[in-house]
Amino acid sequence: MIFDSERVPNYQIVRYEDLFGPEFETTLESMFSACKLDVAALDGMVRLKAKELEGDEAKSLQDHWSGSATERDITPGAKYWIPVGEIESFVDFDVNQRQADSLDIESRRTVEKICGSTLEQLGYLKP
Repeated sequence: MIFDSERVPNYQIVRYEDLFGPEFETTLESMFSACKLDVAALDGMVRLKAKELEGDEAKSLQDHWSGSATERDITPGAKYWIPVGEIESFVDFDVNQRQADSLDIESRRTVEKICGSTLEQLGYLKP
């Protein structure tokens, strides 16, 4: 992907944190613009599908939702129209960081050894 992004016109890599983060609206507008689409056609709403989860992953996500500003019953696999300004109440912005933090030191070293340069290029590791 990195190789292609450096050579293919209009090829963009969008990280989860870029899309579902504090700059969500700006990233959404940028993506629509790159595709020559009108973001105004969304009428301020985006459609998301709730992930189908099992076991501990489902409990962890339900705990996150139950603490959200907007209380809602989430049905795994269901699709929802969410106002752009309320995206934080539906999407866990910190999921990647929490997953990284859950790794033990040996696992972190293994991941960094295998894909450290790619992680660095994508902004996940400092040089």
